[in-house]
Amino acid sequence: MGETGNFCLPRVSNLISLLGVLSWWWLLGFFLPVEVVIGQDVHPHDTPETALDLSDRFSPLLGEGSQTISVEGEWKGATGDAEFEECGGDSSRPGVWFRFRLPLSDSPVVVTVDTCTGTSADTVLGVVSGAACLSDSSACECEGWNDQTCFDQSRVSLRKAAGSDLLVIVRPWGSSDDGSTFSLTVTISNAHPHDTPQTALDLSDRFSPLLGEGSQTISVEGEWKGATGDAEFEECGGDSSRPGVWFRFRLPLSDSPVVVTVDTCTGTSAGTVLGAFTGEDCTSDPFASSHPHDTVWGALDLSDRFSPLLVEGVQMASVEGDWQKATEDAQFEECGGDSLWPGVWFKLLLPHSIIPLGVTVDTCSGRVRNTVIGVLTGAECSSDSSACECKGWNEGGCDNGMSRVSLVETGGSDLFVVVRLKRDEREEASFNLTITVSQSTETCDAPVDFSNQNIPGLNPLLNRVSEGPFPIGFQAQRVDLQCAQGFACFHKHDEDERWRHRHDAPHPADTIDRAIDLSPAFHQTFAEGELAESVSGHWDLATGDGEFRHCGGSTTTGGVWYTLRLPPSRSTAIVSVDTCGGTASGKTVIGVMSGPSCLSDPSDCKCEGWDKRSCGNGRSRVNGTTLSFGGNKEGQLGRHVSEEGEDNDWRALPVEGLDGETVVGVACGGRHGAAWTEGGKLFMWGGNENGQLGLNDTEIRWNATPVNAPLLEGEFVTQAALGGAHTVIACKSGRVFSWGANEGGQLGNGKMYPGGTGADEHSPVEVLVGDEGERAVSVAAGSSHSLILTSSQKVFAFGRNNFGQLGLGGIFFRPPSGSRSFRGGSHT
Repeated sequence: MGETGNFCLPRVSNLISLLGVLSWWWLLGFFLPVEVVIGQDVHPHDTPETALDLSDRFSPLLGEGSQTISVEGEWKGATGDAEFEECGGDSSRPGVWFRFRLPLSDSPVVVTVDTCTGTSADTVLGVVSGAACLSDSSACECEGWNDQTCFDQSRVSLRKAAGSDLLVIVRPWGSSDDGSTFSLTVTISNAHPHDTPQTALDLSDRFSPLLGEGSQTISVEGEWKGATGDAEFEECGGDSSRPGVWFRFRLPLSDSPVVVTVDTCTGTSAGTVLGAFTGEDCTSDPFASSHPHDTVWGALDLSDRFSPLLVEGVQMASVEGDWQKATEDAQFEECGGDSLWPGVWFKLLLPHSIIPLGVTVDTCSGRVRNTVIGVLTGAECSSDSSACECKGWNEGGCDNGMSRVSLVETGGSDLFVVVRLKRDEREEASFNLTITVSQSTETCDAPVDFSNQNIPGLNPLLNRVSEGPFPIGFQAQRVDLQCAQGFACFHKHDEDERWRHRHDAPHPADTIDRAIDLSPAFHQTFAEGELAESVSGHWDLATGDGEFRHCGGSTTTGGVWYTLRLPPSRSTAIVSVDTCGGTASGKTVIGVMSGPSCLSDPSDCKCEGWDKRSCGNGRSRVNGTTLSFGGNKEGQLGRHVSEEGEDNDWRALPVEGLDGETVVGVACGGRHGAAWTEGGKLFMWGGNENGQLGLNDTEIRWNATPVNAPLLEGEFVTQAALGGAHTVIACKSGRVFSWGANEGGQLGNGKMYPGGTGADEHSPVEVLVGDEGERAVSVAAGSSHSLILTSSQKVFAFGRNNFGQLGLGGIFFRPPSGSRSFRGGSHT
């Protein structure tokens, strides 16, 4: 609809309906100017909920360097965004929305969003964040907005934690550009190491600790690459749209005040702005910002301190805290909060359990008396305080005046805890919070008094004293076989000591859609080595899985399910799943499946393998499934991603060509890959410009291809090492073979043509290792150098040595002895 008056009409489906409405209003005596647009659809990305998701255009792991993407857009069909007027939106100008999740990184990342390139229209940009922002605009936090940074176009730069979700709105500044197009560019890079006061480069050790007579002067070089704006310091040299780099130092001791001069007058060609600050807490809290865990949505997450599944026994975690710069929590006054006194928040995802868990939260071991604790639950509690359910609060529940809340809660629930001061304590005090989770079935020697426990879940048991077992806290206590409100009852079978649901509810992980997620245990980035996790389980009350009989399931025997998202990695991963250790008795069967929709649609599950006796003790192991993900320009994933076969793919999916093979090892080179099997076969795939696949040609292979060179006949491959464009393998016989690029002598065959490819070998050649009788047991490869470890514990190094990576001095292209360690692109 056009903006030709102060009234607007809802969009109608046909002209007749519109004329009918106009006639009715005309009869009432109004004149309504209307611009009628026939057939114009609403913009597909007109709101935060319908924002265009750009996440899959970035790799999930940032690594070094930066990632940049650009997207074209137009405002045709878009409407205003009045609720975002304080962050770039406008009630009368159309806005188009985009969203993306920041890649994983070991440090905060810098995000720059701009319309500076390819856009002629005058634009306004806004960036917002928030876990619930997509569905609730009130939950959005403005990260920054900009009108004119690059002429009439806009740019916003910010520093944000890796893995965060961001939303971007782009709108025209004036009505003359409503029908124009724009180009949005998003660049993500690792943050400058000294981008904030908290990360300022410390220059203190460059001065002597005592000034004495005379003066002290130091200089330091710097750059702004990766730095972001400093809007909070605009009154002292900072700027919201210009990057700032920070330094700090402690002045030397002196008997009198000292004069400090800071300048960029020497050696700097750029126009600069300087600001200088002082303050005891400036680096940790420049402007007295609030406590980092001051709110329920900023709660400190303690989930990783507990295992994902609790079968028996007790789990406990303790954490120290203080209330400095924490604020009040008036909206939680009915559950331990207070309108005047500060509270600090914690959250916990309870372990999965077959029966409800006894949870005790206390500050009994702390040093400060008279604390107050409140415990709440609710899946949406962290983003919407009205969704929080109070499970109980307490003050002075411990003998020493500290607080304790005990409750019964279902496994897998979200728990939130607020710890606050009472009015007669100092804000600077500290506390110790302990959370205990158990399935204990011990019975107290004496009844438990619930009279002082403000636990709504125990109604109607308030002010009652227990007379029998009831599952709460450390012990199992129950009052007259009455259950806590909202929970099922439990009883003990005479024939065993295990507590069961009275109505025999099913196992909590009995079906694939209820699988226990083990992904949090593997949350870190996978660079090298291995990651391992163990979990205990049982089949009590589990049922059959007949639809998965082809992959380890059974129609008569109960199965328990787990799910795992593989951590990000730049190379192929080997996954091994077994019950070989710690399984009490009996035979087990394991099945492993994959598929993007497998959890919700069993027909999408692909069986990767199943086993029932590989461990030799009746228990099972499934391994040898080779998965790949990442770049695929030269087939290094070992599978076709698109018809052209050149698209990147960040999903971990099987390498093609290994069906029926049990893979025991994999290796990745610059753009080629290898896998070797339990039968000693070697398979290779990927780029082959230098013959690095050993297939006697230079053709790319898009799936795993066996290496069957005559020189390898009868050999049993035990390991492969891949360099930038060469391959080295070790065999069971103790012999070593190599092939591929050899410009630096990395093949160890006595040939080398620096700067050329004349020495490349497209088929295996043998590397003679040391004296006769020397047997190789392991090999390694860098970008253009190789290493061999022998049975006599000697290490031989050969290849390019321009960075000293051989540890020998000079460039060697034969395998000399004396090097001490392994691997690396340009280092060892």
